[in-house]
Amino acid sequence: FDDEENLGELEVGSSDLAAVLSALKAAADTFSPAISQPAPKLRVTRLGLKKQHEIAALVPFLQNELRALPIRELIDLGGGLGHLARHLIEATGLPVRSVDAQVSLQEEGRAQPGWPTAITEQLSFHNCFIKGEAQPELDPYFSSGTCSVGLHTCGPLAWHQLEKSAACPALLNVPCCYDRLDPERDFPRSQVSRAESLRLSTHAFFLATRGRKGKSQAVFLFQKAAQSYRFALHLLMRDHGLSSGFLSVGNAPKESYRRGFAYYARERCQLLGLPLHESQAALEAFYEKVQDETQTLFLIDLLRARFARPLEALIHLDRALWLGERGWRTALIEFFDRTLSPRNVGLFALRKEPGA
Repeated sequence: FDDEENLGELEVGSSDLAAVLSALKAAADTFSPAISQPAPKLRVTRLGLKKQHEIAALVPFLQNELRALPIRELIDLGGGLGHLARHLIEATGLPVRSVDAQVSLQEEGRAQPGWPTAITEQLSFHNCFIKGEAQPELDPYFSSGTCSVGLHTCGPLAWHQLEKSAACPALLNVPCCYDRLDPERDFPRSQVSRAESLRLSTHAFFLATRGRKGKSQAVFLFQKAAQSYRFALHLLMRDHGLSSGFLSVGNAPKESYRRGFAYYARERCQLLGLPLHESQAALEAFYEKVQDETQTLFLIDLLRARFARPLEALIHLDRALWLGERGWRTALIEFFDRTLSPRNVGLFALRKEPGA
């Protein structure tokens, strides 16, 4: 079960719709697979399976790609505890500057045990909130001898990395959290996208963040039940005049879904500060009454989910084109297994030599 290939109970009876779905599937397969590299031996210290998988993919790739470049240092944006940074030092022999806004993470990172002194001495932590403006205390580190690395740079942080890396010979960016992007500021940026008048709304950014692959049947069925409650709550708020437009109800604890619609509706409305005076029996009766409508909405949502990966591809391509227009050679690469790390595409770029 996944968001691109399974439409559950939806029957595609229209040839036009079938053609659209086929085009969407092709758009979802835009990216190049990463060349298989020998995985490094990881020093596992509080590393989850997802993070282990990501480090094992990126470290040998960068070790191989940077070998012939005039790189003297790497800068790791959003570096947290420094897990990726330490493994990069071990593999490349280059010093790494780990930049993060959370002091507590960096203090914990400095105290990480089990690493040789030769590696810890080459790791420096820089506490800084990375902004899309001039930062004299940070910007000089993006030099002609630096490769900038951003693993899952959240929202606009990806653009901040690309902009600040103008003097770097190489960069690698794996973005996430597209729902935090600004449709006026962050897309489109490339001349090609602007010439085509491409625009994305906040809803499109949110959808691009939702793409998933390899769901188990149990996860799929739970999400179907959770969506049924969400859609029923939306209909309830509409019918009772509690909301005049789009209102995010957030993710409820799993226990809320298990305790029935009445409990879920009251818990969400209380969180949102909305008055809800109906009895438990009335709320459960409403939920049963709108079952056909919630089922239709669920099927529409399954179809809508097919656009998630193509929208993500569009965001990536706009960034690659923007860099290309500024003298970079770019590649969009699927570094990770999407079942482990859904935001698995990275943008790797090398500064072109003069005359190349």
